[in-house]
Amino acid sequence: MRRTYIAILLLIAVACFAQTQFTLLTGGSGRDEAYSLDCFSDGSYLMTGRTFSFGAGHTDIIVTKYSPIGTCEWAKVMGGEYADIGFSVEVTSDGGFIVAGRSQNFGMSYMGIFIAKFSSTATLEWAKGVHASYYEYCYKISQTSDNGFIIVGNVRSHGAGGDECALLKFSSTGNLEWAKAIGSPGDDQSYDGVVTSDGGYIITGSTDNYGAGDNDILVVKLDNTYGIEWSKAIGGTGDDFAEGIKQTSDNGFVIAGYSDTYGAGSLDILTLKLNSTGDLLWATSTGGTEDDLATSIIEASDGNIYTAGGTESYGAGDRDLVLLKHSSTGSFVWAKTVGGSGDDEAADIIETSDGGFALTGESQISSTEMLLVKFDASGENCMSFDITPATITLTDSLTVTSVTPAIESYTPTIIDTSDAEVPAITLIDTMLCDNLGITEEDFLPTDIYIETNPNPFNSSVSITAPENAGVEIFDIEGRKIGELAGGEQVWQPDENLGSGVYLVRATVGDETTSKRIVYLK
Repeated sequence: MRRTYIAILLLIAVACFAQTQFTLLTGGSGRDEAYSLDCFSDGSYLMTGRTFSFGAGHTDIIVTKYSPIGTCEWAKVMGGEYADIGFSVEVTSDGGFIVAGRSQNFGMSYMGIFIAKFSSTATLEWAKGVHASYYEYCYKISQTSDNGFIIVGNVRSHGAGGDECALLKFSSTGNLEWAKAIGSPGDDQSYDGVVTSDGGYIITGSTDNYGAGDNDILVVKLDNTYGIEWSKAIGGTGDDFAEGIKQTSDNGFVIAGYSDTYGAGSLDILTLKLNSTGDLLWATSTGGTEDDLATSIIEASDGNIYTAGGTESYGAGDRDLVLLKHSSTGSFVWAKTVGGSGDDEAADIIETSDGGFALTGESQISSTEMLLVKFDASGENCMSFDITPATITLTDSLTVTSVTPAIESYTPTIIDTSDAEVPAITLIDTMLCDNLGITEEDFLPTDIYIETNPNPFNSSVSITAPENAGVEIFDIEGRKIGELAGGEQVWQPDENLGSGVYLVRATVGDETTSKRIVYLK
């Protein structure tokens, strides 16, 4: 019986709860980057970052909304003459959303925090600038149980040392309720934080004052009256940083970062789990011989841990987006990469209602553009490739030290910027691939093969099959677009073909096999 390994599937456009896959680029003529991602209840995506392509100044905050299948529905920018960056976005309980980042505009002589609250129709409700004596950065905003907001970031010249962790609380209408600087005589940074199930807060980042090395991971847990419950420095003799934290279903915490103390390369991804009182339960490093970094982490509904970031050790380019899966006990399960010949990296990850994952970041597949990648529940994406990084258990290697940072109140200047203009813009969309319609069979017969190099490719690809094979090339809808002889041949796509995923099929007699190739124009 003829063995055919190409399945033509019906692609149905459904919401976020369907098993969708896609890889999408959006942006303009300049550099555009995304840093934060959330999902509305209808499955549509909300993203923020910065744009050099649009707006009033050097860079502007950009906010974009996409349908569940990756269609850009609208995009808006905010900013002034100097730099504005959106670092965090969250859908709010009223169906609207909040955006936070940093700005050098709106009357702030140095870099300050910028917050903007929007209604469910994407209308600006209020906006605030927050300005300290030297600078203030915001990396994360979260809604609290009283419909207010917590900001996690950094402040200088308001605490015990140089840079301090900053935690600020705002009301639902944007009034500042309190601000705290947390740190040591050295430099302390906080890059992520969450509101905890007990009504308190937890933040993570780095410290160069505490711990075993030059920089150690800093984790600070606060109660609901913003007093410190416990604080830990975690690391080794070199540099260790944390960029993502989430509370887990057992009231513990998972943290993602990177280290040059442990692992197989210069920097390796760190993934670790703490219990509710800050004790280390497990830790792993994952990576290769080059730099590998993690920026975001979640515990999914299946209890497993998923970490997103970038890898220079694996993939098609200088740096590729990487998605890692660990079990709830820290065992490595799998890793995937997505990317082209340049730099591609994930900045944030969310779980979608179909049990899959959406990641956002930036890509240099064409120019530098905002990247939105949707994986299905099994971790598959139409451009993903499996990798096997080196994994080392670090549970008994990391030094965990209880520390006592100072916590001080401070009063920044609040500037009402509710009259900020928020013009709509039109982005250029490039859907590199979506639900393929064509699948590649994992089993390859021993007497027939396909080899491709490079893959992904930019202008041409070398395709090698048995000398007596017939070789055909199909697009994602199953249409034949090319035909080659057996042996080693070079295929150069027609100039009218767009970037995306294609399928090479080789046939010898009644045996057929196929291989996926990715064209990055």
